[in-house]
Amino acid sequence: MSTTRAVRIGIVVATAAFVPSLFVLIAGQNPWRVLTTLVLYAFGPQGWSEVLVHAIPLTFIGLGVAFALRAGLFNIGSDGQLIAGATLSVVLAPCFEGWGIAGIVAFLTLGFAGGAALGSFVGWLRARFGASEIIVTIMLNYVAAQMASYLVRGPMQEPMHIFPRSYNIPDDCILPVIVQGTRLHAGLFIALVMVLLCSLV
Repeated sequence: MSTTRAVRIGIVVATAAFVPSLFVLIAGQNPWRVLTTLVLYAFGPQGWSEVLVHAIPLTFIGLGVAFALRAGLFNIGSDGQLIAGATLSVVLAPCFEGWGIAGIVAFLTLGFAGGAALGSFVGWLRARFGASEIIVTIMLNYVAAQMASYLVRGPMQEPMHIFPRSYNIPDDCILPVIVQGTRLHAGLFIALVMVLLCSLV
């Protein structure tokens, strides 16, 4: 690693620590205590696995943005595409009950297809009408979020109709936990494989 790159990374890390610390200080709290709590939790016995659990979908979002950037496009709608893919998977999840490993494959394939479909729609709008992918993807983020909000309060709502959440998906569609006592699942391996594939492409 070059000295210039190391300095840049150091500046980014210092800024990332300083800016939130400033707000904590304004709120009348101890910034050092907050930072140490965050770091100790992240690397603690339970925290590290939760960090990885949250990093898995963020990895897919980051790959979607990076892949588009390599093609000279600005995909600002990756979170909307994630919502669209997740929604499509959950809508059809009851169909996969009893499928075993094929259920997981079908569930994940639908997730990828749902996100790709929304992204492809943006590509079609750009190719056909010259629409700005930046504006369209930003706007579709809200469309996807509102669609999911409607579904979890309507057709997909849990049977008791008390909480704004979907019905439970079948066990056949749930990725296995790879570290007992945590929520860390096999999606970590899928994310790593996708990072490698995107790097090769």
